[in-house]
Amino acid sequence: MQPDTTRKHRIPTAGFSIPELSSLDTLMSSFMERHDLSAGTLAISRNGVIVYDRKFGWQDAGRSIPIRPDAIGRVASLSKPVTAAAVHRLVEDGVLRLDQPVFDLGHGDGVLKIAPLGTPDGRLKDVTVEHLLHHRGGWKTRGGDLSFMSRQAAEELGVPSPPSRGDMARWVMGQALQYTPGTDWAYSNVGYMLLGLVIEQTSGMDFEAAVQSLVFEAAGVSPDRVRVGANSPDGSLPTEWFYDSNGSTSRNIQYPHHSRDPTAPSAFGGWDFKGHCAQGGIVTDAAAMLALAAHRNVGLEEGIGARRRDAGGWKASHRGSHPGSNSMVIQRGDGFDVCVVFNRMPQAWSDEHHGSEVAAMVDHLLDERYAEEIERSVGGHVSVVRENRAVSYTHLRAHETPEHLVCRLLLEKKKKKYS
Repeated sequence: MQPDTTRKHRIPTAGFSIPELSSLDTLMSSFMERHDLSAGTLAISRNGVIVYDRKFGWQDAGRSIPIRPDAIGRVASLSKPVTAAAVHRLVEDGVLRLDQPVFDLGHGDGVLKIAPLGTPDGRLKDVTVEHLLHHRGGWKTRGGDLSFMSRQAAEELGVPSPPSRGDMARWVMGQALQYTPGTDWAYSNVGYMLLGLVIEQTSGMDFEAAVQSLVFEAAGVSPDRVRVGANSPDGSLPTEWFYDSNGSTSRNIQYPHHSRDPTAPSAFGGWDFKGHCAQGGIVTDAAAMLALAAHRNVGLEEGIGARRRDAGGWKASHRGSHPGSNSMVIQRGDGFDVCVVFNRMPQAWSDEHHGSEVAAMVDHLLDERYAEEIERSVGGHVSVVRENRAVSYTHLRAHETPEHLVCRLLLEKKKKKYS
């Protein structure tokens, strides 16, 4: 079976074509056409085996270069489960504790030995690694997300914009907490920005190398498929697709020290993507995220990043959205996992979330059909994608283990319903 890069649905597709799963191609292509999305990827796994992994669209802004089979893109806040997995790996290795204080502050065994800008909140000493993992560190987005205030921080610190993550941490440490650590829950980008520094301090590696080594190497994902995003197109990798700003522009975070342009497309220059590496700056693909999900909890809940829970009737999910990215991963106790990534965020303040919409449709289909389809497929010739090659089900039957019970996920009669 050869990689398919044809334009069956007017939108180019790439990856191994599996006729039994062509309805998924239709679902993705139709959705992207309807919403005028230029790049996206959908992957589905069963007990850690990738059964579907396809890319759709184009690499470039002009929609003239078909999507590459090895295309990667920003996954926005799906970076957080990656960060959480790296933290848990360090805990399992005995070099970090969940109850360990995050800040040293001259007393105790805090991880980060960073001097705050100004007088820190007295409760800062009580913030633990576990608080950061579970969004209980004391920061809220009410009044603005501190991690996105790079320009203000740079001015107050007297450094070029964007400031380093270490400088951002100094500035954040000088701001008042909005609740006592551990007593409330509020989604916190700040917490994950700090966890990135904790990982670096504890592992002795930069963040990119740390997640490649601690998280993805064990999952069989090569380092070139997991990178930290850049702040300008010049820093993008050849495999990265175009990031669509959806017509929006922002004050250029790199102006005037690193750019001559005071404004920039929101997907490049509007935010410090490199500085947001641990909270939303990872560049990878849907299949790599599912390789992580096979071993670690990825849902936005207690236990994120820990070893994957036992099989059962549960579901967990995490989504991401950032200029140039919109993503969703669904983890299921029956062994099926789904990940969707697109290269554009819907309009600001919109209730739309493209990744969530597609992932929810696939999740619904799995609820309706997966058990019956597994039974129908055993002994057949359904092809799956594994380690970047096509493998026939006949071959898998000869070496059968429970993880190889893959199935056709859709029947052709489903096309009309979800197209």
